[in-house]
Amino acid sequence: KAKAEPDVIDNREAAMADVLNINMGRIDFLDISSGYFEVNGYGLVRKTLEAAATDPSFAFRLMVGKDAIRPPTFDTFEEYRRYAEVRQASMKSDLDGKEIDGASMDDVMGLIGFLKQDNVHVRRGRARFNHAKCYILGNEGAVVGSSNFTRAGLSGNDELNAGVYNTATWAKIRGWYERMWDGAEDAKHDMLQVLEQSKFGVPAEPYDIYLKILFEKYKRILTEMAKSDTTATKALAKFQRDAVSTILQIIDERGGAMLADSTGLGKTHIGLEVMRQKMPKGKKVLLIAPAQVRDTVWKDKLEEAQISAKTIGMEELGRKDFDVFKFKKYDFVVIDESQNFRSSATGRRHNLMKIMSLGKRKQVLLMSATPINNSLMDLYYQVSIITGGRNDHFADIGIPDLYGYLRKAANHRLNDGLEKVQLLLDTIMVRRTRTFIREVYPNEEISGKPVTFPKRDYEPIRYGMTDLFGNVYEDLFKTIKSLHMAPYGIEKYNTTLTDEEKQKHAVLAHLQVILLLKRFESSVMAVTISIENKIALF
Repeated sequence: KAKAEPDVIDNREAAMADVLNINMGRIDFLDISSGYFEVNGYGLVRKTLEAAATDPSFAFRLMVGKDAIRPPTFDTFEEYRRYAEVRQASMKSDLDGKEIDGASMDDVMGLIGFLKQDNVHVRRGRARFNHAKCYILGNEGAVVGSSNFTRAGLSGNDELNAGVYNTATWAKIRGWYERMWDGAEDAKHDMLQVLEQSKFGVPAEPYDIYLKILFEKYKRILTEMAKSDTTATKALAKFQRDAVSTILQIIDERGGAMLADSTGLGKTHIGLEVMRQKMPKGKKVLLIAPAQVRDTVWKDKLEEAQISAKTIGMEELGRKDFDVFKFKKYDFVVIDESQNFRSSATGRRHNLMKIMSLGKRKQVLLMSATPINNSLMDLYYQVSIITGGRNDHFADIGIPDLYGYLRKAANHRLNDGLEKVQLLLDTIMVRRTRTFIREVYPNEEISGKPVTFPKRDYEPIRYGMTDLFGNVYEDLFKTIKSLHMAPYGIEKYNTTLTDEEKQKHAVLAHLQVILLLKRFESSVMAVTISIENKIALF
């Protein structure tokens, strides 16, 4: 057990932290010189130190090394190398490297409050590094040795410190400290700033936290966007260049990506640039598109961009005699109007999956303004082109079973289901709307010309069916509503049933009337066919 005035403190028989805690209540001031300082070291003596500092007559002074709070900056790598060989981490780098936990956060907030007191002072050396370690325990004595004001120095390391209680020697140590203190510069503000700006410090505003989360989540994509090849893509708008860089990164990470921009944002030009950047790397490109789109859009664009890509019409791909083996050596597959592969029961999809499975692993770019037509399972069958049918393709991001993940989401309403698959969409999809582009890229230009989207002014045309046909619909409504639909509710005429049972059968007959009226939502022809079917049935 530590004594108030030990001769030797080595963190074995007695820990330096224990000596400080024992003496804190019996001294008027505490002067510390330490090369380094850690919040966790402060945490070992926090309780007694903060209690002593509540007395305004108590004084605390901490003198640290020149670089103990923030890491220095270097002009050359050699300067950094020499620093790294002999210096430990600064308080800032120590905080940056810590995992967030309640104890560390509590110690940081406690230290911030402690430093803001008028009787607490911090200084650091101006030029030479302060390597001295001493603890002047008021007028009671001093401890000089090897312990820094860190958790390891106060408790964990094997250290060697000597207690000094001789008045004359104590006075010399005190004189040394005063000279060093006078030559040091104030560092209290800097220490407070580092603490408050750390992840353990003063809580940020919710909006700042939100932005930080978004930045960390999309940091790699944002970094690639910042490095987009503006020289080679000068004919593209910034939002198109950003899409290209994002898609290329997603393809490299996931083997495929989906471009689902709204109509009119230049998906074809984005796809062309992705192809162009893939081809110099020796990639053989295969383009699959509806024949009409291939012939009217892609053919001229590929020639203009001098991109040598093999093209296949989707209709051709669906033939039973289609030779999939001709495309074994292709590396990169672009599929325009990929929503046409949203079903597993078509010949074109069957042949496409054969192409994807032959030879080397193929990278994919899916393009569709409407990737979801019927349900979220449309998305599954398109994404499975990227995964090659492997449902564990996204296991590393928390989706161990892609089919089950999308099937579960498909059981909800579409908007709710889309929220539940946001993780997948963020991982593989680039999707922007015109409204988004106008808000985020307000001053876009292509080849020096501003990007504009035509504003459609619709002129309403009002008409009334009764003006054309008189009251025919009202007459039809009254006629259908007056029908008894006896074949569907015949049991209501059964005299052996109770009134309640008869009413149930009457309701069933009435439902047939309602269903017949609802057929008008489709067309007059739908109503006609329904009536004819009912007549034929009975």
